[in-house]
Formats: sequence, structure tokens, C-alpha cells
Amino acid sequence: MDYGSPGFDSLRTFREQSDSLAKLLALYFRDKSAAAYAQAMQREHTRRYRVTYRKDTLVPRSEGGLARWWDRMRGEEFLTVKLYDTLRDHTPVALFPREIDYTEWQTLRRYPILNWNMGMTYRLRERDERVYPQGELARRTIGQVGDKGNYGVEYVLRDVLEGRDGKARRQRIARGFYGRVVGGDNSEPEDGLDVVTTLDLEMQDVADRALRRQLEAQNALWGTALVMEVATGDLLAMANLSRTKSGAYAEVKNHALSSRMEPGSTFKLAALLALVDDAGMSLDETFDTGNGARVKVGRTTVQDSHGLPPLNLKDAVAHSSNVFFARAVYETYKDDPERYVDYLRHLHLDRTVGLEEFGAVAPIFPAPGMKIWYPDVSIVNMGYGYAIELTPLHTLTLYNAVANDGCMVAPRLVREIRRGGEVVDTFYRLIRPRPNFYSHFTTAIHGLRYEDTADAPDFASVWREIEPRIEGLPLVAHNSPFDEGCLRAVFELYGMPWPGYTFYCTCRASRRTFGSRLPNHQLHTVSAACGFELENHHHALADAEACAQIALKIL
Repeated sequence: MDYGSPGFDSLRTFREQSDSLAKLLALYFRDKSAAAYAQAMQREHTRRYRVTYRKDTLVPRSEGGLARWWDRMRGEEFLTVKLYDTLRDHTPVALFPREIDYTEWQTLRRYPILNWNMGMTYRLRERDERVYPQGELARRTIGQVGDKGNYGVEYVLRDVLEGRDGKARRQRIARGFYGRVVGGDNSEPEDGLDVVTTLDLEMQDVADRALRRQLEAQNALWGTALVMEVATGDLLAMANLSRTKSGAYAEVKNHALSSRMEPGSTFKLAALLALVDDAGMSLDETFDTGNGARVKVGRTTVQDSHGLPPLNLKDAVAHSSNVFFARAVYETYKDDPERYVDYLRHLHLDRTVGLEEFGAVAPIFPAPGMKIWYPDVSIVNMGYGYAIELTPLHTLTLYNAVANDGCMVAPRLVREIRRGGEVVDTFYRLIRPRPNFYSHFTTAIHGLRYEDTADAPDFASVWREIEPRIEGLPLVAHNSPFDEGCLRAVFELYGMPWPGYTFYCTCRASRRTFGSRLPNHQLHTVSAACGFELENHHHALADAEACAQIALKIL
């Protein structure tokens, strides 16, 4: 509160205004009584209000010609009064200091007490603060932006999350009051979009707790735990813990994406697939494992941790025999090691499998002709999980492909980007196709004819309007492979570079969510199940709105 403001520059004004102001403050904040506010204001005002000059002077008793004439007739035209000059101290005094968040400030700034000339002042302190509501849970994955590091979802999608600053031009209207200039260069601030990850809070908590228990039991340096939904590749949990200097475990590095290591026995699945799928090896194929002794294979030696008799392929998987897989891979591919390497490439083990923008690194993948390839050694080691280095995400993706009936899906961390969970804008334009030709079949579906698009703009012109509207956003379609293929084709037709848009399919999401509960998974059926009645099917905008409503419900 500024006690040197024009509204409080006299005792009379202060007495008139302070009680009303105290009641307003008590009514808004509801933390103190009006009496408490009044007492605090009176105490500070008494301390600051000081008389610096005083003298007697004559002032007219009355105002107005008739009143002045009557006073003169009575001989009482003037009064003797004392004038006080006070020392104004504009240093604000906090009545009951408190900090308010941005949401409360948006309400308070419209409150009348800040616009009246009643000595109320406020101080804005802009501060960027990263708050993790769940503490360390998935902190490294969620990420941050700032001087303490740039990583995770928050850094990768910072342009989407940041929003836009507003501008306002104001002019002084009265003492202490400013109003916005009509027609000036004004723009409202725009909130950033919301990013919805695939992480499941409960699953993340379970993974974090389990990982923490194991790391503490083993006194390990670091560890990671990943949970992936088989059909979609959605990462439901991604826990990364490292031991700090204090001995505690915290999310310091995303090991799941950026820490390469020799996978060891977990890699035997890839060797098994190569032997069975590529080489056609029978499950009854048998090799001598050496019964725990060191066995020379190629130019190196291999040993099992426990003695095992001669094993067939099926039993070798059950016992995780190093010797069996080393010998089986070497004997099968020693004359053509490139063939084995090519099959591993077929399993995408030589490249990243997604999430590169979040820090996923490529594997270390030896191959014939490379400096890290050693004849009769590398292929042996690669048979049972050594010489090659993968991230945990690679290993998980490989196993997930087997669980998904052989269909490998890319891991996904971001489910959708939305603005308040609502459809905020729509866009509809007719486009003149190249060539401008329609068949009876196409016209029967959407009702468009040659005349409807003869004067319409071409794709390139319309896309210039669309592009800024969808910048940084994923694209959603019902049967997205078809829509993506069409969009790619028209980009190629017009010689436009493909921007690499990310597509999400509501049809696949419907099959995953509703399954056999729906008679079919056509657009109108699924939209009805999501509470949206598609009344004008095959109209582009109507179909897009239906798809958007489905996406908001189940994606």
C-alpha cells in the first residue's frame, strides 16, 4: 500500500477511504477480518503521516455569489484555517505479505480496488519454475527447459508448450488510471498447447518402486524399467534411476534411450529368430555345450555358467546356453557372416527405433568390413549377446514385436497434443483437383462435380493457409495410412517437400478400445459410440469433426 498516493494525502481522505478499502480486502482475500486490515492501515498511516509545515490562512467561508454576498453582509466572509503539508513517502508497505499464482492474479487484476485511486499497489515478479507434481516420478522423461538443463518432453515440444505473449497499447485517461487504446496494436496472450504422454501414472509408480528396490538390493549404479503396450507401442512406464553421491537413487539420466550396453542373454531371442526363420534350423538340432567347460568356437572360447549336457535348440533356449547359441550361429553362418548381419538388420537392430528427438541413440552394430569386426570372433560373440550394443528400448521393441505376432511397432511417448481438450478451430475449403475430373462413383460419395471446383484454388494455395494452423501438431485420421498416402502423393504431385507429419489413426484406436463391442469400426459407428452423431457423412468438415471427437475420447 502506498500511503503517499493522492488518495491518502490527507487525514480526512484516509478516514473516508480506509474503512471501505479494509472491507473490500477482507471480502476478496478472506484471510483477515476487515477490522484487522483497518488497524494495520491505521498503524502504518499514523507512522508515515507527518506535518512538515503549518500556518494560519484565510479562506472563503462559502462558495457561490449569493452565499458570499450574505457572508459579507454578516461580516463573516472569511475563515481562519490551518494548512498542513505532509511528507509523502511512496515506499509501498505490505499489509499482510502473500504471493499469488498466475491464476489468482488473472482474477485480482480485474478487481476494482486496483483501479481506484485508493493507494493500492502491487508488485509483479515473473518467475519460471518447473514443478514436478509427482516428485521424481518420470522426471527425466517429462524433462525441463532452462539453465539447469534441456531435455525430455518439455524441451522437445517447447515450441508447442510455450504459447505466445500478448501486447497492449494503453494511454492515460485519468490520474492513476490507464485504458487500452481502441484499434491499437493489441493482441491477447495465447496459452500453449497441452501435451498428453502415453505414461500411465500407476504403472509408472509400480515400475519406479520395483526398480528402486532392485537397485538398492544390488547396490547398482543405475537401472531402467520400461513397460510397453504390445499393440500400440505406447510406453506406459519409463523409470530411470542413478545412484547419486549421497547414495540415494534419482532420475538423473534417461538410460532407456541413451545408455548402450551389450544385451547378453536377452539377445538370444534375435539369434533364435535368425536360426529358425532365416536358416530353417529344426528345434531338435543338437550341439555339445561342454558341460560347463570352456569350449573353443571359431577363434574365441565360450563357457556356460553351469554344466549342461548336449542340448537341442528348444532346451538351449530354456537353459539360456551361451555355448549352444555361439556354436549354432557360428556353424550356420561362418561361411557367410553377412547373411546373419543382414537378418539382424531386418530386425532393425542396426538403427534407432524411434524417439530420436528425445535422445534415443543408435546401436553399436559390427558388420563385416568395419574396424570393429573381427573374423571368427564377432559373429560368435553376436550369437549370444556380445560385440553388439543396444539401448534398453531396442531390446524391448524386439521382444514386443514377438509378442505382437511378428509386427514391430515404433515406441510412442506422446499420445496427443491438444488445447484444453476442445476443438478450437475448423477450416474448410474446396480444392481444384489435378485434373479436375469426377466419375459417377466419386460424385455419388461426396456429391461434388466439375462445376463445384472449376474456380477453386489449387492444393498448394490452400495448403499455405492450412500449414501455419497445424504447425507442431500431429495429424489424426480414420484409417490414417490411406489419408497419409493421399497427402504424400499430392505433395509429390505439386513438387512440395514432405514435412514429415506424424499421423495417428482413430480406426486402430477404436479396435483397441471397443473391440467386438461395436458391429464395425467405420467412422459414423465409432463417432456415435463416442457421443458424436455424424449427420453429413463424407462431407470433409463433418468427417474431420467426427474424427476429432473420437480422438479426444479414445486416443
